[in-house]
Amino acid sequence: MTRVSVPDKGQETLFGNADENLRFLEDTFKVRIKSQGSELLIEGDERGAELAGQVFEQLSGLMKDGYAVASADVRLAAQLLSRDGETRLRDYLLKAAVRGGKKVVVPRSLNQRAYLEQIAKNDMVFGIGPAGTGKTYLAVAQAVSYLLNKQVTRVILARPAVEAGETSLRQVIAFPKTASSTDLMTGSPSPVRDEQLGDLGLLSIRK
Repeated sequence: MTRVSVPDKGQETLFGNADENLRFLEDTFKVRIKSQGSELLIEGDERGAELAGQVFEQLSGLMKDGYAVASADVRLAAQLLSRDGETRLRDYLLKAAVRGGKKVVVPRSLNQRAYLEQIAKNDMVFGIGPAGTGKTYLAVAQAVSYLLNKQVTRVILARPAVEAGETSLRQVIAFPKTASSTDLMTGSPSPVRDEQLGDLGLLSIRK
């Protein structure tokens, strides 16, 4: 049996919604986890119990030092430690952090970590995957970090978004819209005319 102490303020994050992280760790390490106040009792396979305990001990240590642990970090930690029981989560998470201004962005999965590594190694990277998996967010965070650290002199954002019925250049070069189709760049409820592009610092060039 392994006994682990966890910080009171971090329990909700570490345990996950309806203790889903605890169930994930039980399935991953083939153990049984019981909560007793600020302590966890981990029973089962000796090696599995040790690794599950490492997840909480290492993440709790990071939280005490001010690191904002997310629920996804628990699953990431489990994946890393199941591959290599000697993994130091502090080195892995903080080394991969992208620092841009006051905000620190940290990859929350192995795929996100690999994505940032490829961005650092290559001049061009194509990120393909479902919406909401961090492709654009991580890429922009890395770009801002490069700009602030003077590794680049300019960041160019291109967002091709051609939808059915869109024919004008202003519609093809689409700025993000709200659910009500209001343009977030100008606040306009309808597409901006080509002659208005100059106010945005854009030039309309037609074939």
